[in-house]
Amino acid sequence: MNTSSTLPSSVDSTHKTNPTPTPRAPRYSVEPQENSVLLRVELPAVPRESLRIEFEDQTLTLQAQPQRPQAEGWQKLHSEISQRPYQLRLRFQMPVVEDGAQARLEDGVLWLTLPLQAKAQPRQIPVN
Repeated sequence: MNTSSTLPSSVDSTHKTNPTPTPRAPRYSVEPQENSVLLRVELPAVPRESLRIEFEDQTLTLQAQPQRPQAEGWQKLHSEISQRPYQLRLRFQMPVVEDGAQARLEDGVLWLTLPLQAKAQPRQIPVN
């Protein structure tokens, strides 16, 4: 029996690296507050410069690229931490006030505070 394997013509035997790796979703939590929503996103090794946050049509989109410095003269043989970019898209059901959003990045954790639109309060209408 011939044990040499032959690949079908539909299978490419060469290893190709994808120039744009598929983004991964970061770990996150959403905590509703009284007048806002607090979003906590874990983004290890992400510098402020590579972090992009957009909010449009009640959808938050976050993109970030981790950057791990390499010592001069060293050659990386193996990395246990992925270099793939992060991407997160969240659609909010409650109305968020975009202009009042605040973000801070501390120790690889992004804290994003999104204020909620004030609920309409009942009011008395005077009759003349």
